[in-house]
Amino acid sequence: MKKILLLSANPINTSKLRLDEEVREIQAGLERAKRRSEFEIISKLAVRVDDLRRALLDYEPEIVHFSGHGVGSEGLALENNSGLMQLVSAEALARLFKLFPKIECVVLNACYSEVQAEAIHQHIDYVIGMNKAIRDQAAIKFAVGFYDALGAGRNIEDGFEFGCTSIDLESLPESATPVLKNRKSKKETAIPLNSQPSKRIFISYKRDVQPDEQVASQIVQALSPQHQVFIDQKILVGTSWAEQIEIEIRSSDFLIVLLSEHSAHSEMVETEIRMAHNFAQVQSGYPAILPVRLAYRQPFQYPLSAYLNQINWAYWSHEQDTQRLIEDLKQAISSKSLSINTQHKVDLQPLKEPSDLPLPSASAQPGALEIPEGTMKLKSAFYVERQADTIALSTIVQQGVTISIKGPRQVGKSSLLNRIIKAAKDESKRVLFLDFQLLGKADLSSDEIFLRRFCSWVSEDLEMEDRVDEYWQKNISQIQRCTRYISRYILKELGSPLDSSGI
Repeated sequence: MKKILLLSANPINTSKLRLDEEVREIQAGLERAKRRSEFEIISKLAVRVDDLRRALLDYEPEIVHFSGHGVGSEGLALENNSGLMQLVSAEALARLFKLFPKIECVVLNACYSEVQAEAIHQHIDYVIGMNKAIRDQAAIKFAVGFYDALGAGRNIEDGFEFGCTSIDLESLPESATPVLKNRKSKKETAIPLNSQPSKRIFISYKRDVQPDEQVASQIVQALSPQHQVFIDQKILVGTSWAEQIEIEIRSSDFLIVLLSEHSAHSEMVETEIRMAHNFAQVQSGYPAILPVRLAYRQPFQYPLSAYLNQINWAYWSHEQDTQRLIEDLKQAISSKSLSINTQHKVDLQPLKEPSDLPLPSASAQPGALEIPEGTMKLKSAFYVERQADTIALSTIVQQGVTISIKGPRQVGKSSLLNRIIKAAKDESKRVLFLDFQLLGKADLSSDEIFLRRFCSWVSEDLEMEDRVDEYWQKNISQIQRCTRYISRYILKELGSPLDSSGI
């Protein structure tokens, strides 16, 4: 009888996954399988590092399945004793699994887990990982298809194919995300001498305009047989567009951006270029940006100029250039940059027409500019005071008042909050700043959990003894317990005015 050890971890400071559903579906599939008597399932939830080691020692499984979060080269996300995320490196996992030669297969059903799969694969014959982000629905479908096949008597290679096919049958785009590492078959791991490893490519373009959409489709068609190409036409209804785009760009090796008279002024294209640029700063140059001008000869305007002026680009002027462009892109994917004749590039730029206007003097240039986003400094010369500022600053100096700052994104709420905090400190008030964005979904799952966490948080930040358990013994409502804790303990013991600010 083969033992399957199902391990899962969903730390409270990570996004919620449907891990219970995945375990339930795997168990249900094996229970109905014709060879169900050949398998024993052991399930362990909220796995900590010690739990992983002890489970492998106690049960000596043949198959180990992990469901949860992966963070690429940083590791797999297990839990610590407080339920928070504790990352385990690929090297540590490889060293651990080396001690269990009886294990036949390890399945890492977690985003970006190919790094860990490659490390464990040095000691285990079959290891499955994910080469990029994978959504819950696709992860569950893969697991069900994989174990259904094993329950029917198929081998691990077949199980892997059934898992990928299960994703395809649901019309989900992640069927190429699972990767099988197989030590027993050279055919699985060897790369032919005349080919290159598959790359992940993101196509950025402006939809519903020509020639952008046509050229984008032709590039996808030409590169897809060898590479994993993402284009936003593949995003399913109901999917968070912004989240999916960010995930895909972060995990890509290349971003091919098509720049025409339409797309060069597109906010969406600019956002995708900015994401790629920022990720490349912290991911060893990936994704590399490959710009393509579509009959567009104008200089790039800021901020595109800041991202693209130092990068070689390719030029497309008409349909006859498509094949040459595709060959240039294939060559760039091999070498990580586009190659273009320097003189040709200069000739594309429009000549500047002489102007009768004199150039501005150096004194006309500001000494220092601020990045036009985020919270502004307290002494910023660019901060514009509004009527609401006057009301808030005059109110905060009073006792027992509540100020609510409401408004859409990017209108200066955080900048105003910082000024309110300074005004309170200037009045010798003690300030407590609570950022509720740090709370996870588990913290908000019930009023009791939230209010207890809130009171403990206040106590900790004020460096006072945590007496939450004592006040929660009283037979009153949750709100009353919280109110008494703050009024009868915190404020009474503090002995000075307290300004509490939260976002």
